Amino acid sequence: MEKNINYFEEYYQEFLNEFHPDLVKKFGNSLNSEIQSKAKMAFDLYDSSRKEGVDMISSLEIAHNFLKEGKKFSRYSIISRVLNETFEEKFNEWKRNGKDKELCLAIMEDCESVFKKHDTSDDFIYNDSLDVELISKIKELQYF
Repeated sequence: MEKNINYFEEYYQEFLNEFHPDLVKKFGNSLNSEIQSKAKMAFDLYDSSRKEGVDMISSLEIAHNFLKEGKKFSRYSIISRVLNETFEEKFNEWKRNGKDKELCLAIMEDCESVFKKHDTSDDFIYNDSLDVELISKIKELQYF
């Protein structure tokens, strides 16, 4: 059983690292108890759904969705995508220099006022206006 809980801990940690590095940076090791707690609950969900006859893939999906709950929207991912699509040459240079994550986090913080205008809950529905506002703000901040 411990091995299975470890899987969910690793999955959740990877998810946070990839989509919410701002939280990882801000809370660091203090996230460990949340990760362990949610991993245990995810395992319990997985285990109970398997016992109810749900197939393994669907059971994993249930557990994964639980782990992502409240964190499905990623400001970091939006910033990264906008930079990659709009400022591709400069963004690729940042990647080559290993500065992309650090600069995305800085830009994300500087764009907080834009994000506050939009519903950034798990129910977020993508719209072009967010991208337009972010591009305008990024240009205003003179990162490029």
